[in-house]
Amino acid sequence: MLENYLRSVNSAAPTLIASAPISAKGKIKIYVANNGANDVYLGSSDVLSTDGYLLVKAVGQTIGYRQEFEIFSGESLYAICASGLTSTVAVIVTGL
Repeated sequence: MLENYLRSVNSAAPTLIASAPISAKGKIKIYVANNGANDVYLGSSDVLSTDGYLLVKAVGQTIGYRQEFEIFSGESLYAICASGLTSTVAVIVTGL
């Protein structure tokens, strides 16, 4: 099964990007592209812009930079921006 959607990310609190249901068998692949004008930081539910995995902002007319992640049953991926900033990420989840 395949899901795709957009998520708005801000600096107030980590935004849930994707999660693997407890019933998931094996790993789930997540593709995240930063389509916004600001950098996004990825990680667990307590991710900060100082310790998250950097997904750089889109440049010009490009779709943004894409990164692939794998998570397992019960795991989740979150995103946050630096203080006062926002961005939009495109997400594709496979293997549900």
